[in-house]
Amino acid sequence: MMMTGVGFDAHVAKRVSPALKRRVGKGAYIWTTLVELFCHAPRRYEVTLEGPISAASVVIGMGCFYGG
Repeated sequence: MMMTGVGFDAHVAKRVSPALKRRVGKGAYIWTTLVELFCHAPRRYEVTLEGPISAASVVIGMGCFYGG
């Protein structure tokens, strides 16, 4: 596995329309992000690494590139 995520980022990835992605490529993620900024009710998550951290989105990855 290269990466996993929870929160806003994962919500946007789930909501991207495959048809829109075929038509505009990565732009589909930008459009969906803008739409979801106004429609998505944010949730808070608590992540514990060296101490608790409150976050709206968490991405854990093993790669050096993220988001194109």
